[in-house]
Amino acid sequence: MGKKKRLSIFIIDEGGHRKTIFLKGWQIGLAKILLSLTVLMVMAGAVYSILAATMTRRLIALEMENDRLKQQMTVLDSIRREVEEFRKFKEQLYGMLGVDEPAAMEKDYAPLSDSLMEDLVEQIDTPYGLPVSGVLTRFHGNGHIGVDIALKTGSPVFATARGVVTKVDSNAQFGLHVWISHARGYRTLYAHLSRIIVSKGDSVRRGQVVGYSGSSGESTGPHVHYEVWKGSTPLNPLKFVE
Repeated sequence: MGKKKRLSIFIIDEGGHRKTIFLKGWQIGLAKILLSLTVLMVMAGAVYSILAATMTRRLIALEMENDRLKQQMTVLDSIRREVEEFRKFKEQLYGMLGVDEPAAMEKDYAPLSDSLMEDLVEQIDTPYGLPVSGVLTRFHGNGHIGVDIALKTGSPVFATARGVVTKVDSNAQFGLHVWISHARGYRTLYAHLSRIIVSKGDSVRRGQVVGYSGSSGESTGPHVHYEVWKGSTPLNPLKFVE
C-alpha cells in the first residue's frame, strides 16, 4: 500500500522556537486552491488598480479639456456681447454726430459672420469715437495734443476701446486723469475729471464708465481732454470718429 502524501509547514517565531504543522492529502489540495485564489485575487487587484489609475488620468484630462472649452466659450460670449454693444455704440455715435448711417451697414452687420466678427473684434480693441457727447472746443494740432470736449460737470466718461488701466493720477496740468492701454500699441488719455471710478490694473470694455467730467487741473471750465496715442506718436482722435 502506497505511502500517503503529507506536507510539513515549519513556523519559527522571534524566539527561535519552531512549530511544525502537518497537512494531509485533502488539506494540501485545499491549501493549493486557497493559494491559487489568493494569487488570482492579488493579480485581479493589481489589474484593477492599473485600470482605475488609467481611468482617473483620463477623467482628469477630460475635466481639464472641459474647463478649457468652458473658458473659451466664456471669452467668445464676452466678445459677442462687446460686439453687440459696439454696434449700438456706433449707431448712437452716428446719431450724436448727425451723420447718416452708411446704407451698407445694415446689410454688412447682420448676421454676424465669422469674418465680420473678426473685423468687429479688431475695432473693439481700437479706440473709436469720443469718450463723451459734448461740444468740441479745441482740436488736435497747433501745439495741442488731442481734443477738448465741453460738457456739464459730472457727465459719465466712457472708455473708447477695450483695454487695461495703466495709470490713475492727478497733476497740475491734467488734474484727475486716466490712461488706458489697448491692443496694437494704442493708448488713450481722459483728463480734467471730477471723479475716477477705475483703478490701475483694471480691465475695461468699450463703453465702460471710467470716471466723470470736471474741471480739475489747468482748466477754464468743465470739459474732458481726450488723447489717442499709438506707441510714442500722438494721433488726431477725430480720425477715429469717421
